[in-house]
Amino acid sequence: MTSGAGPEPDQAFVDFLRKVHSEHRWEKERKPLRWWAFSLMVLLCLPPVLLLGLCLAFGVETVLKAVLFAQDGRQAEAAVLWVRNGRPMVEFVAHDGQSLVAWAEGRHRHDPAHTVDVLYLSGAPGAAVVAGHRWNFWPLLPVALAPVLTWWWACHHRAGFRAGWFVRRARVHVQGLPGRPRPVAPLLVFAVFAGTSAVAVLGGSVLALTLLSPAEVLEKQLSFLLIPVPVLLAAALLALVRAAYRYAEDHPVRRLPRPFPLLPKRSIRFLAALVAAVVLVSVPVFWREPLSDPVAGTAELLETRFSGGSHRNWAYLDIGYEVDGLYFEDTVEVSRSTAEELGVRGTVPVVWEASDPVDVRLREDG
Repeated sequence: MTSGAGPEPDQAFVDFLRKVHSEHRWEKERKPLRWWAFSLMVLLCLPPVLLLGLCLAFGVETVLKAVLFAQDGRQAEAAVLWVRNGRPMVEFVAHDGQSLVAWAEGRHRHDPAHTVDVLYLSGAPGAAVVAGHRWNFWPLLPVALAPVLTWWWACHHRAGFRAGWFVRRARVHVQGLPGRPRPVAPLLVFAVFAGTSAVAVLGGSVLALTLLSPAEVLEKQLSFLLIPVPVLLAAALLALVRAAYRYAEDHPVRRLPRPFPLLPKRSIRFLAALVAAVVLVSVPVFWREPLSDPVAGTAELLETRFSGGSHRNWAYLDIGYEVDGLYFEDTVEVSRSTAEELGVRGTVPVVWEASDPVDVRLREDG
């Protein structure tokens, strides 16, 4: 161990540095990152960040709908004309006497009278929701967890920003003075540009919400403008981290940084195992229970769609069937051989729940 400046490190300092140094290797002869390596890093990081952007867009859209219908929604009794994939098409008379037809958001609840209470917006004739519909806000969960997990990783993990900053600050006390400095300004300019772009998108979306009517907000789907926001913020954050690392490498402090508590070395494996366990436990929640009061019937085959092309082993059948005078359309998944057999017949043997005809399945004895 050699000291290029400052006091001689004690054994506790050396032991801590040895723990985190393997995750933040530094070489005096630094080589530039090859273009293919950088491209690979971008490709690996882009999908999860884009997925986060989609979650943000869907979550914000759900919140906007819930707020608009709660504040401005008017209730009316509607006649159910048709049901597609569990969503009813309804006809109702608005408060001004106008007859409206719309696809109502929410799951159809079967009623022999084929009526349902809906909420509608006076300024948006094509927007309606089944009364009592429970909005699904789960897309906002990963959006809320992302900052927490990022902070947890950056501050307490061996490969996080805090550990990397510590290694680069302490390097001068162990490996001597730095070599040729690398520029920081381009990274800062890029970070400012990306961060400003994200703020501009957010500001534009908020401004649009204040200027547009509820009907225009729902029609234009402005929430999907938020998809690039996580991408821009992630790019700005990575550029800032890289700039901070370069600054720490070329401007090390003259005093020893204080060690800080680290998470266990296998914490990431534990987190991955925990996520896998949650997924396995959640599988039965989505498992379709047997029908309690099945009703057998025959559905018309409307269309056959093969998953990923005709060479795949699974297919989706778009079917239509009638229950108590009401027409339903839905989709069932079958094997390729079954799809080809049913395609020749033109009909599909099905079974549905007596109290909930939306829950339709392929009849095994057909």
